[in-house]
Amino acid sequence: MKEDLLDQAKLMMFSQNYREAKKILEKLYKENPSDPEIIYHFALLKEILNAREEAKSLYKKILEVIPEHKEARERLKKLEEE
Repeated sequence: MKEDLLDQAKLMMFSQNYREAKKILEKLYKENPSDPEIIYHFALLKEILNAREEAKSLYKKILEVIPEHKEARERLKKLEEE
């Protein structure tokens, strides 16, 4: 079920239906606060919605658990350089 909801959230983001994606990702994050994939997509959405500080915080949370997470490291670096 978690994977199905995450796939649905990704599809909503791809379709630029950010409001629906946000609802799904908030629910998933609340239920799975340490899942790196959920955190990553939630951070991406925060970035898209210009919630930069929240996005940075979420990327940092991923890197605490998986220091070699390439995408999170790159996104965080980009945000910190802006």
